[in-house]
Amino acid sequence: LAAAAKASSSLVPISQARAIAAKVFGGADKLPHRSWNAPRTKEGSYHFRGGVAPALKRVKAFAPYSDLLWLETKTPDLDQARGFAGEIHEEFPGKWLVYNLSPSFNWSWHGFNGFVLQLISLAGLHSTGMRREKELGCDVLTHQKWSGAAYTDRMVQAVSSGSSGTSAMGADNTEHSF
Repeated sequence: LAAAAKASSSLVPISQARAIAAKVFGGADKLPHRSWNAPRTKEGSYHFRGGVAPALKRVKAFAPYSDLLWLETKTPDLDQARGFAGEIHEEFPGKWLVYNLSPSFNWSWHGFNGFVLQLISLAGLHSTGMRREKELGCDVLTHQKWSGAAYTDRMVQAVSSGSSGTSAMGADNTEHSF
C-alpha cells in the first residue's frame, strides 16, 4: 500500500500504475478488469492536465541531454517564468533557458521588456508593423481566419457528426486579443 500511496501523490506511467496495482491485488491475474482505452477523448487522445508541474517534470527529464530548455506560457507571466527558471536552476545550475513569448499575445498591452532574447515570431508585425491596419479595422491580423481555421473546424465537426472535442476557434481564440 505504501507504493500505491506514493504513486497517487505523483504522476506515473500506465505501466507503472499497473505494476503497483498488481502488487496491491496480489498479482497481475487478480486485477479487476479495467479498460485502459475508456479515459480517451473522442479523438482518441488520453486526457492530460497540463500546467507548470508536468512541464517542469518533463523539462527536468530532458535537461541532462538538452542545450536549451524551453518554456511557453498561455499569457506573458514573468512570475511564472521566474519560478520555472528557479526550479530548473536549483537542480541544473547554469542551464540555458528560453522563454517563448507567443506571437498571439497583445504586445502593445503587455509591454514586456528587458529580456536579452525574446522569441516572438510575430510580435513586431502585430505591435508595430500592423498598427495602422489595426486602426483601420483591417482583418489581416486575424491569422486564424486567414489560415482557414474556421473552415477546418467545420470540416472536423462534419466528419465527427458534431462530436469533436477540439477546435481552433472559440472563446480562447487568440484573435480576440487584437
